[in-house]
Amino acid sequence: MTFAEVAVTAGYVVAIGGAIAAIFGGGKWMIGTLKKVNEFLEDWRGEDARPGYPGRPGVLQRLVDLEDKVRTIEHESVPNSGSSMKDAVNRIDKSLPEFLARMAALESRIPVAPAQDGTQPYGDPYVRPV
Repeated sequence: MTFAEVAVTAGYVVAIGGAIAAIFGGGKWMIGTLKKVNEFLEDWRGEDARPGYPGRPGVLQRLVDLEDKVRTIEHESVPNSGSSMKDAVNRIDKSLPEFLARMAALESRIPVAPAQDGTQPYGDPYVRPV
């Protein structure tokens, strides 16, 4: 065998080895990428319940659930038929001045107790002796 024939044979061996390495390297990359895509799709679709595992909803079902929650919150935070929290807050805010006036009238009828040493009344009208 001549040097030229050995060189050609070595070239073939190197080319075939490089092709095999490229195929295995590309295959390894492809398998890793496909695993990631599969994990994404499992998260997207969700998983059914099975023994010992409760399962979980997919992305679209979770979006529907979030939309329902947002709709409920929006209903409660906007005045509507009188049953929302916003309506309740508005009713309390509207009746608060009348309530405070009634409390002031009642407090004015309650005598302030003298201090324990009997010299002066308490300065704060809301503080009462126990």
